[in-house]
Amino acid sequence: MSGSVAVLAVADEAGVADRVSAILGNAGFRVGATREVAAEDVVHAARAADASAVVVVGDGGIAGSAALRLEHAFTRRIPGWAPVAYAAAFSALGSGAVRYRTAAGYIDGCPIVALPAEASFAILAVEQVLAHELGRWIQAGMELVMAGDDDVVEPPPAQLAPPAAASADDAAPQKPSGRFGSLGRTANSFSVSASQDESSSGPDTEGDEGDGPPAGGWKRAVWELGGTVHFDKREELPQPVEKLAPLHDVLHTAGETAVLALPNRVRFSIWGWPDLRRANSKVLAVGWGEPLCEVLALHRHPQQTGTCIEEARGLLPAQDADVAEVCKAVTGRAPSDTSGQLFALEGSTVWILRGSRVIRWDGSRERDDGNPKQVLASLVLQWSGR
Repeated sequence: MSGSVAVLAVADEAGVADRVSAILGNAGFRVGATREVAAEDVVHAARAADASAVVVVGDGGIAGSAALRLEHAFTRRIPGWAPVAYAAAFSALGSGAVRYRTAAGYIDGCPIVALPAEASFAILAVEQVLAHELGRWIQAGMELVMAGDDDVVEPPPAQLAPPAAASADDAAPQKPSGRFGSLGRTANSFSVSASQDESSSGPDTEGDEGDGPPAGGWKRAVWELGGTVHFDKREELPQPVEKLAPLHDVLHTAGETAVLALPNRVRFSIWGWPDLRRANSKVLAVGWGEPLCEVLALHRHPQQTGTCIEEARGLLPAQDADVAEVCKAVTGRAPSDTSGQLFALEGSTVWILRGSRVIRWDGSRERDDGNPKQVLASLVLQWSGR
C-alpha cells in the first residue's frame, strides 16, 4: 500500500531532502513540500506532521542530534532498517558509511525514518530499501493503533539482555494483555505444548505441560483476555439470535460447550469442535451485543476474527469505527464507498453493513453476501470449520 509522506529537512544544505521526496513520489507515495526544521524541534515536527509516514533528512553525522532525538522518542524500533540501509550505502561509500547515523521506528503508530544529508547514503537507502518497505510499515502502524499497541516502548539495546548472573527464575512472569489479538493477517499458532490451569481450561486438558501462558490457539486468547472457563455452567444465547435456526444448527454440532467469564463480568457461551480440551480445537464465543450478537473466533487468535457490535465493551473495533481506517488496516485498501457500519472482520476481509445488506470487502472488490442474519450464520459455519 502507499500513503502520504512528510519530508523534513534538518540543516540540509545540499537539498538531499528534495531528491528523497522525488524518489518516494515516483514510488507512488503522496509527498508534500519539504519543510525545514531545527534539530531541537524535530520530534515535535514529526509528531505534528499530517502524514502516514515521516522522513527526516539531515544532521545525521555521528554527532548529529536529530536522529538521536528521534530514536529516544520511538515507541517501537524497526530493527532491520539500519543494517540493510548501511549495506546499501556501503556500495558507494565503503567503510565511510559508518560515519553517518540512520534510524527508523514508530511514534504514535507513524513510521519515522531519519537519514543523513549525505546524498550517496540517503539516495541508495531510499531507492533500494525504503521505497519498497515504507508501505508495509504504514500498514503495520495502522494495525498497532487499532490494536491499542502503539505505546509500547522498547528498552534501550543495553537493557535487552539480562545480567549474566540472572537466572530464568528471576524473569518477570508474562501478564495477560487484555486484548483480543490484532487486525489483519497474523501468523497463528496451534501448538498443544503450552498449559493453562484447571480453573480456565478444565480437567484432563490434552497437551498441558509446564508453566506460563499457552503458546497459541483459543487457550492463548482466553489467557490474554484474563478469562476463566466454567465447564459446569451454561449461558443462554442472546435474544436477537435465540430463534435463528441456521445458527443453532451449527452451534449444536459442537462437541462441548461451557461459559467464558471475563474480568469485566462479560460472559460468553463457548462452543468447541471437537471439544474444549485440546489447544488446537476450533472454539467460538457467543455473547450479547447489538445488532445481533458478538461472536469471537477464539482459535483464530492472534488474528481478530468476529463480529463488530455497538457497545464499547466489544473486543473488536466498534460497529461505528472508521470504515476506511479498519479496511486499510485489514486489507491494505479502503473501498471507494466507505459508507455503512462495520459488521464483521477476519484476517484479510471486512464485512460492512449498508442498510439491510452486508457487503464483503477483500481489498480488491465488493460482494453482496446477504442480509445480516444470513451472513452471521454463514460466518459461524465458516469459523467453526464445519
